[in-house]
Amino acid sequence: MDKPDPMGHVVLDRRQDPRFPVSGRFRSLAPPGLSGHVADVSLNGARLRCENKPELTLDAQTEWLVELTEGAPFAVKARVAHLDGHEVGIEFEEMASKALEELAERIEALRRAALPISDGG
Repeated sequence: MDKPDPMGHVVLDRRQDPRFPVSGRFRSLAPPGLSGHVADVSLNGARLRCENKPELTLDAQTEWLVELTEGAPFAVKARVAHLDGHEVGIEFEEMASKALEELAERIEALRRAALPISDGG
């Protein structure tokens, strides 16, 4: 949904699916060297909290190994969509179909159990 900002500009909300808080860890495969906690996840992306400040750029192509508390670890190729201090927002671009199916099942369970994270709008 499009939302006006305080100055009256329209800010496009490109998020296609709601985000849900999760517990899990990650590490970067490309570029190597980043690790930390998964803050939230949706069907098309995740917000990651890095232990060290990431040296990434917006739109960078990256690869991650994500391990949510419940479920098998999965590798994902993603685009950096957001950077804020130690947080990285990634948009999933490619993952194995089995991993996507498991993630969809996890998201559906979260959807039934709780409300998604609000963007404060």
